Amino acid sequence: MKGKLIKSVIIIVVTLFVMLIAVGILFRHDDKLGGFTTEEGESEFIEAYDSAMEALPKPTEEFWVETDFGKVKVYKFLEEGTESKTPLLLLPGKSASTPMWEPNLKDLMKDRPIYTIDLLGEPGLSVQTKSIVTATDQAVWLNNVIEQLPEETIHLAGLSFGGWNAVNVTLFKSAKIASLTLIDPVYVFGPIPLKMILASIPASIPVVPKPIREKMCLWQTNNVGFGI
Repeated sequence: MKGKLIKSVIIIVVTLFVMLIAVGILFRHDDKLGGFTTEEGESEFIEAYDSAMEALPKPTEEFWVETDFGKVKVYKFLEEGTESKTPLLLLPGKSASTPMWEPNLKDLMKDRPIYTIDLLGEPGLSVQTKSIVTATDQAVWLNNVIEQLPEETIHLAGLSFGGWNAVNVTLFKSAKIASLTLIDPVYVFGPIPLKMILASIPASIPVVPKPIREKMCLWQTNNVGFGI
């Protein structure tokens, strides 16, 4: 009985430790800026990014928005006949960017104009210039983007970490948001399941062999490769 109790305590402690590490990875706050560590890595990423963008409809517009924490890459996709509709701004998951919307974009464009952005501090073309440390910081830069869009109101949709960002900026009292659509938002309605946390560790640590990281990322996203 004593041995079982000790074993149970060890399992609980290890589980809590793993959860703390995973949460720290997902919402880590430090003084570092998001960016590429090598020129070779940047070139490889941009080549893959450009290739992935070719699978999307051609943007009607693409431009930069200056924020308090860096410049954000913005794309607008528009199908003829939807110009008068309130646009939808899409927020990707963590470690993802605009190309992740390829499976959904054409259908979404049939209903209204679509904006997409690359999140500051995440892989993409946006360039971070100031540390993002708090939830307020996240809300400030995203609200900077929303306020500089030309439309009076927008709909906002976010996946996973993007869903958290959508709720976060709404609580910041962003005045232009007409509605929210949340797709598997993290830490909005409850904690991340332990199974997902355990899978996120090998998927997020660079020293883990690439095939294992890729396998865990695909498992997390039902084999569609979205960011978490």
